[in-house]
Amino acid sequence: MKAEDFISQIKRIGIETVTGIPDSTLKQFCNYMNGEGCTEFAHYVPANEGAAVGIAVGTYLATGKPACIYMQNSGIGNVVNPVTSIAHEEVYDIPILFVTGWRGEPKSNDEPQHKFMGKITKSMFEVLNIKYAVIGPDTTKNELEDIFNMAKTQLEKNR
Repeated sequence: MKAEDFISQIKRIGIETVTGIPDSTLKQFCNYMNGEGCTEFAHYVPANEGAAVGIAVGTYLATGKPACIYMQNSGIGNVVNPVTSIAHEEVYDIPILFVTGWRGEPKSNDEPQHKFMGKITKSMFEVLNIKYAVIGPDTTKNELEDIFNMAKTQLEKNR
């Protein structure tokens, strides 16, 4: 899958603000976002993933439009507090799209320090009540469109 296909889906569902922490598993995406030609998004690289949630919340409160946060899966730990204290549906009900690199994905040949986090990544999203889909290099354009249609529906429900 090309980064441009992924980016076009983000634009299609109405996201105008992207914020996050660069990750090598998201290299093509990050290269695109940090490229000189990327002018279609407001793009911020904060100090950590929790600060990215703050930017996403502020964006939504100011514009009524959700933001996209990108990060590696180890960053999920940094978003737990701001997601559960601010963005969660039982608090202020702020929609956010997360794009998360999956280091230590089960059955992958990865570094030892990524294995446990890779093993619990899906469970972390489930505990936070964040719906997710796994996108990989073999994901087709049609599958990607279906995934983003699901994401759009979730964002419209403030999830």
